[in-house]
Amino acid sequence: MRVIENVKLSLWNEIAEKSPHATFFHTPYWSEIMVKTFSCKDITKAFVFDDGTTVIFPFIQTKGKITNLFLNDYRSGYPYTYGGPISDRILSFEKYNEIIDYFKTVLKKYYRILVRGNPYTDGFKTIDFQEAWDLSHVAELIKCKNEDDVFKTYGRRYRSYIRKAIRSNTLKVKEAKTIHEYENLYNIYKRSQRYWDVVLTHYPLRLFKNLYNMKCKHIKLWTVYCKDKMVGGDVTLYWKNRCFMWLSYHEREFSKLHSRRYMLHNVFLDCKERGVEYYDFLQSGGIESQEKFKRSMGGKEYQHCAWLKENYLVSLAKKKRF
Repeated sequence: MRVIENVKLSLWNEIAEKSPHATFFHTPYWSEIMVKTFSCKDITKAFVFDDGTTVIFPFIQTKGKITNLFLNDYRSGYPYTYGGPISDRILSFEKYNEIIDYFKTVLKKYYRILVRGNPYTDGFKTIDFQEAWDLSHVAELIKCKNEDDVFKTYGRRYRSYIRKAIRSNTLKVKEAKTIHEYENLYNIYKRSQRYWDVVLTHYPLRLFKNLYNMKCKHIKLWTVYCKDKMVGGDVTLYWKNRCFMWLSYHEREFSKLHSRRYMLHNVFLDCKERGVEYYDFLQSGGIESQEKFKRSMGGKEYQHCAWLKENYLVSLAKKKRF
């Protein structure tokens, strides 16, 4: 097995295009967003086997928590997305674990090594790692021939909400074109936090600006307006026949207009026109209200498994603490 330490973007993109289970989170675009926005380092590697199989294994390195200041945190699927390898051919269990052995050898002083799952591949048991099951919801647009079929995937009550929003003719959905709209989404995000039981994310304004400044055709901000006011938006990430809802924030006081569902319905129809077959709501972190919303909009459960290897001394300290 030959290891390529510094992966050229041309090779990375080539494998991401060829791999049937690659997602946007396996591309160099995602890594660029993370590195530009957060205090992290891209340590993605490529592996070439004797039979010609080429593998890209995205990885991000960050410093551990304050108590683990001298230890590094290594994540494939940073911060909470999809990870693991992508390849131009079917990857065997033996090849996969040969790559894992390499990482276990070179990733020194680790607080944690985490390989997040990917619902579009069967995955492999990762030797010497603990498994942790996760759940995503995916709308299978490939099964819908027309708008009526899309409607049928929603819960009955929510179909009427969307039809009511259509009849009201007060909402408008459009793709964002200005940095001002990305800044508006950030402001909606900050206002939304007041209603959360637990604040799980702390995204800076520069994340939203970076998304705009990348001018990437695979990144779109869908917005919904009531008259001239932007009342919500979703950052949607596209890769081949799949797209992914990443940042989704909407003004609470406009919820009775069902603007979020109305916008999402319009995005689904746009997906059908683009040939997108799967709309992925991503993981919910076990938050029941999010899972309920995703199911109500046609999301089907896709299970996948993450693999975790924690520093022995850190694990021991946790056990003693409890």
